[in-house]
Amino acid sequence: MADNAEAGNFSCKCCKSTENLKTCSKCKSVFYCSREHQLQDWKKHRRYCKKISQDHHQEEESMADLAREATVSKPMKTNSRSAANHNGRPKQDNIIPVMPVEMNNLCVESSNETAKANSESTTQNEKTFTVNEKKTLKSCSTVLKHEQNVGHEQNGSQSSPNYDPRPFIQTDFPHPKSRDGDTLARHAAVHLQKSGYCVLDGFLNQEHSLNVLREVKSIQDSGVLIDGPLSGGRTSSEKSKKFTKRVIRGDKITWLQGQEESCPRINSLIAQMDELIQRLNYFLQGQYAISGRTKAMVACYPGNGAGYACHVDNPNRDGRCVTCIYYLNDKWDVTSQGGLLRLLPVSGGHVDVEPLLNRLLLFWSDRRNPHEVQPAFDMRYAITVWYFDKSEREEAKMAQLNEDMSKLRGEVSLPDVKEQKERKDHIEEEIQKKSSDAVAGLSSAELQALSGMLEGQPDPRAILTSHGVAPTIQDALLCQLKGMK
Repeated sequence: MADNAEAGNFSCKCCKSTENLKTCSKCKSVFYCSREHQLQDWKKHRRYCKKISQDHHQEEESMADLAREATVSKPMKTNSRSAANHNGRPKQDNIIPVMPVEMNNLCVESSNETAKANSESTTQNEKTFTVNEKKTLKSCSTVLKHEQNVGHEQNGSQSSPNYDPRPFIQTDFPHPKSRDGDTLARHAAVHLQKSGYCVLDGFLNQEHSLNVLREVKSIQDSGVLIDGPLSGGRTSSEKSKKFTKRVIRGDKITWLQGQEESCPRINSLIAQMDELIQRLNYFLQGQYAISGRTKAMVACYPGNGAGYACHVDNPNRDGRCVTCIYYLNDKWDVTSQGGLLRLLPVSGGHVDVEPLLNRLLLFWSDRRNPHEVQPAFDMRYAITVWYFDKSEREEAKMAQLNEDMSKLRGEVSLPDVKEQKERKDHIEEEIQKKSSDAVAGLSSAELQALSGMLEGQPDPRAILTSHGVAPTIQDALLCQLKGMK
């Protein structure tokens, strides 16, 4: 069996335990808590394991060829650091632990450097776009910049954003050959690699999807939905950078872990999304290593012309790599009810996705896929989950820790030199406490990964410094790692 890893909604196939899970090292599709349970289940699992392993082996070369073909046909203009982060990622078990963090569905760029990089990227890609596509990208860029500047001006002007004016084009999306889990995941991987998105219709059975819709309407009737916020920073802890701006984003939302007793059908939907991503993770080895997700965001557009202006889910590398949206709108007609989701990929063109009942949409969360929700004139429902790439998520959390520590130092610095000297010890203690608290927030899997990286290194501090870890955090981190040993 493969090495230990955290497991979110997965369990041992024999006893349903969620402790000490390992995957079958051959097919990477089932979980066991012990070698004994794997042997106990082997008689039943053997044929399935053999079939899946053969399918995986047959698909590996075609998947690699397709990825290379997509890269050649739709080149991405990006810096060398970006390219490095999307290639050569470490392989890991297909585990989807649920991250205990509420990630809003837009992280607005907060630094001049990332804004400049976005501007340069847009300028480079505009060279091959039509006139209409240039106008659309310009509108999207304007909205993103507007979001960065209105965080402290919520009472300012309420000018309406510009939505892409091109007419709706209905698309007959390709269907998978069958409905088993591995075929769905393979189908999703092929189209994500080729086009940057994938649409799966009929994800659940019809009765199940209607029951999910009933639970969402019950949540809406309970009054717990709030205005969807825009957000800044890399993590959900930066409450001060979150604000609402209904002229840009008009939906009402709430967050679910996927284990609420009052929402069994929604919980089942989220579990099936997790299972699909777990299988998809196998086909993305070398590109992403998906190891966590956000809570599920239940969203309702109230039907008063509310939409969501052009934006990117993950413009500043917060860790999200795949966006999954499940739609819940029965007999929906975009020509009269609006609410169209329009993808505006930087590779050119646009893709229109109707928010139809029982449709699952997957697309890359980063700058490759700007998108907008056009004004809806009837109640429009959806459930969205974002999945994290392990490496990028860890980098984002560490960068946020460093920013928090720098901010703390600025807040506690005093203009009076004499007073600074008197409070020096107190300040250092406070910084050390914040560093310890920050390190304590890291999961055991993250600590084990850091421990493995530093093991045998003659100068661990030099390694941490090269990865941008602040000295105060290094002290707390090395102390924590020493305690683990």
